[in-house]
Amino acid sequence: MRTMYGCYPEYHTSLDNKDFISFDAFAGSVDMYFSIVRALESNFIWKNTVKCCEPQLGRYGLYHSVSKSEQNERTEAILWLLNLADGQHDLLEVAGRSGISIELLITAAQELSSTGLIEVSEKTM
Repeated sequence: MRTMYGCYPEYHTSLDNKDFISFDAFAGSVDMYFSIVRALESNFIWKNTVKCCEPQLGRYGLYHSVSKSEQNERTEAILWLLNLADGQHDLLEVAGRSGISIELLITAAQELSSTGLIEVSEKTM
C-alpha cells in the first residue's frame, strides 16, 4: 500500500531511504504506464476492407471451433472490431462500447490487419 506524501516522519529528511520503497508497487506503476503508452500508440481508426457481407473468419484462421473462454473473448473482440471498423471509431471507443480490454482489441486489430480484413483509416492524436 502506498503512503501519502508527508504522512511519515522520514519524508524529505536524511532518514528517507530505499527501505521505504516498495519495488512491487514501483514495478506495477511502470507496467501501468507501459499499458497506457501502448494503448495510445495503438489507438488507430480502423476501416473494414470487406465492403459487402461478413467475412468468413475460419478461412483466415480467426475463428475456432473449440470452445474455450480465451478464444471466445478473442472472437468477441474480433467481431466487435469488424463491426465498428467503419473509419470513424478508434480502438478506445471500441473498448468503451464493448467492454473489452484495450490489450485484447490491440491483438485482434493486429490479427485482422495481418489478414487484410481491416486497414488503418487514420491515426488518432
